[in-house]
Parts: sequence; C-alpha cells; structure tokens
Amino acid sequence: MIGAVFVMKIKPGHREHLVEALVMHGRAAAATEPGCLRFDIFPDQENPNWIWFCEGYVDRDALNVHLNGESHIEQWVEFGREHCIEEWPPKLATGLVEAIWSSADGK
Repeated sequence: MIGAVFVMKIKPGHREHLVEALVMHGRAAAATEPGCLRFDIFPDQENPNWIWFCEGYVDRDALNVHLNGESHIEQWVEFGREHCIEEWPPKLATGLVEAIWSSADGK
C-alpha cells in the first residue's frame, strides 16, 4: 500500500464547505477507484481551520489513477483552490510512503 497524510489550512468560514467537498471526494474515490483502500478525514484538535486527511492506495498506479481521475480533477481541484489558504496543492505532511503494515489490507 502507498499512502499520504495531508493537512489543509482553510480560509475562515469555509470549514463546512471544505469538509463536505472532502467527503464527496473520498466517496467518489472509494466508489470508482478499485485501488483506493482508505480516505480518512480528521479535524485538527487545536486549530478548527485545519483538516487532516489520509489516503491509501494499493500501489503507485492506483494513486495515479486517483490523481488523474474525475473525483480529483473535476470535482476537487477548483474547489480546493477557492477554499484553501495555503498554496495549491496542499502540502504532504508525511510525504508519499509505502506502508509497513495497514489494517486496510492486512499486509
């Protein structure tokens, strides 16, 4: 599995819209991308304008399908540009890494 953890810093007053878009984005990825193993969204415990999310894919090819797929390009990119504070795309918090073990695939 390959995965990444991202943090998005949201413009004040846009949190609900961004969370809604991330949920739609994650649902679309899970439903249409067989290589998507997980797409988890977490609120930051100290800063309400930060959202963390974690994505996991079976391999780099599956990740590339996601990055070039409809859920990412058509639905997500323009929304993210409008509602995020930081430069686009959001920064990887951990980098793109191969999993040692994941409950998503049991390997």
